[in-house]
This record gives sequence, C-alpha cells and structure tokens, in this order.
Amino acid sequence: MVAKNVYGELCNKVVDRMDRNVSWDVYVGDIKDKFSEMANNCFTYGVSEEKGVVLTGPPGSGKNFLVRTWLSSNLKVHDIATSPSALQDTSSPVHGAVANLEKVYDIAKMVAPTVIFFDEGDALAPKRSATGGQPSDALTNKFLNIIDGEIPLTKGVRKDEVGGSVIIGGHRKKTEKVLLYLRRMYMPLQNYKDLEPEFLIGYWQRKKDIIAVTHFADLMPEILFLDEGHNSLREELIEKRIQYKTEKYYAANQTSSLKNDIIKTKKLMRKRAEEEILNRVNAIRMYLLDSDQEKYISHEKIFNTYMEK
Repeated sequence: MVAKNVYGELCNKVVDRMDRNVSWDVYVGDIKDKFSEMANNCFTYGVSEEKGVVLTGPPGSGKNFLVRTWLSSNLKVHDIATSPSALQDTSSPVHGAVANLEKVYDIAKMVAPTVIFFDEGDALAPKRSATGGQPSDALTNKFLNIIDGEIPLTKGVRKDEVGGSVIIGGHRKKTEKVLLYLRRMYMPLQNYKDLEPEFLIGYWQRKKDIIAVTHFADLMPEILFLDEGHNSLREELIEKRIQYKTEKYYAANQTSSLKNDIIKTKKLMRKRAEEEILNRVNAIRMYLLDSDQEKYISHEKIFNTYMEK
C-alpha cells in the first residue's frame, strides 16, 4: 500500500507482473536446484554471499521460465519484473532511467521479501567507456553502486513484521538525512540494532529519536493525528522515551515510574486511536445506509455529519 501511494504508476507497472501459473516440477534441469538454494538461503536464513544471479542463454532457453516456476512455489515473495528499456524516460533519457532504477529498489524494500528480475540484463550493465564519464555509464554505475552498497532487501524483515515499508533501512547516512528535517524516525528492529549507542545518544541530546518497530499495530497510534489531545500525548511519549533511553545509556539512576508511564501512554493512545477508527467506520456505514445521502462528498464531511448522530 505504501509503495503504491508513493510510486503509483511505476509500482503497478513492475510489481507482481510475472505469470506464476506454472508448476515447479515442470522445469527440467539441475540449475533450478542451485537457484532455489541461493534464493532460500537469502529469504529463509538471511545468508546471501551472492549479490545477484545472472541467467544466460539464447532466447527461449528458459531464463524467465525458471524464475516463474520458483515464484509459483513461493507465493509470499513478491516479484518485480522490468528491463532497462522499460526504465527509460523520454523526457530525460539518461537521468530518468537512473531515477527509475532507484525507485525500483525502493519499491522492492517496501514490499519485501522481493525478487527483482531484469530482462535484457546485458543492457543494464554493459562495458563502461574507457574514461567512465559517458552519459551511458550513469545507469551502469548506479546499478553497481546499488548492489555493492545496499543492505539485503530482506534485512530487518521477519514474517508478519514491518519491513522497508515503515521507512528506509538502517544505514547511518539515510538516518542522518531523515533526522535532519524530522524529529523522529521509525525503522525495523533489526536495522535499529545495527546503530551504535554512541550514534543514537547524539540525537537523544537534541530531543530527536529513532524508534524500532516490529508490528504495524504498535506504529499506527503514533502516526495518526486525531486532535490536539492526541498530539499532546504523542509529544509526552517522545519526551519520556528519550529520557528513558538517555538514562539507560548513561547507566544513571533511572526514574522508577518512567517505563510504566511510557507503557500507559502507549495504551491510552492506542485506545483513543481504535475508538476513533471505529467511529469513522461506523460513520461511513451510516452514510451508505442513508437513503437521502448526499452524493460525492468528502470523507471529512461524512465524519462531521454522521459522527454527530
């Protein structure tokens, strides 16, 4: 959902477009066992020595078919299928393709676990020019930078937990960019664990925070804006959380009631959020049942009208 909201048309164009209506047993060849082992090591055990897999062969040799058969047996893994030609932007032939390549990997992290399949892969990373400064080198350079520098797309993602869709991963540079403009940042638990305490304390001292998240249910009450009362609770929670972490970092005498106060505030925010969501759902239901309903009105007007009844 987040990926569709952010990247819209591109997301619809590349995500889960591969035909999976084929059986794994149909593919004949030893290569499928090697491919399956590499993929399963990455997705199931978090072990991946390879940066990717290059499938070579003449047209019709089964490169695309191999990926489709594996996906048919791994329905929880999303696929992103595209090609260098599909990434081109007529308004900006060079830089448009580079920007779209970055977006493809951002989408992959948002919907992880994901397999990215590039058709015409030889066009994605051809031999670079001798000087390395030709416009055509930009796409190749970006692709190599991504596979050399990015964390695995499954990092921080566990079953039924928040992955890259909460916010971009745990690299320090990305964290610094986000907190340059915002007061708080949410990231997957495993990525949070990669950040050194010495790095975090610098932000706590500036009243900024990074919060580790495992489930969307924990996140929603904090990112919803209901009213000024709810906003005050959020500010109170941020301050208490920073105080708790700072005291723990310095091994100081911790305020005895602080942890319980944080838990109580989170429970109160969740209760208020759940009540508000139920009230709004009920308002929509009443609007739909109203035979005299006004057509084509905004959600805000529906809430204002039917939540008062």
